[in-house]
Amino acid sequence: MEQDEKKIRKAQKARIKARAKRYKKINNGLDLCLIFSCFIVCLAAAVFRGIRGESA
Repeated sequence: MEQDEKKIRKAQKARIKARAKRYKKINNGLDLCLIFSCFIVCLAAAVFRGIRGESA
């Protein structure tokens, strides 16, 4: 009986660890996406300013 409980606890710890790792990957991906989208927006703004002939 005690061995079964140990196996269950070990499996739960493994699931929790895997979930944390998955969430960390998702958060890192979202951070990169946010940085990339900000870069694209700034680049587009600079291009449109250049086309309109405005100086910074």
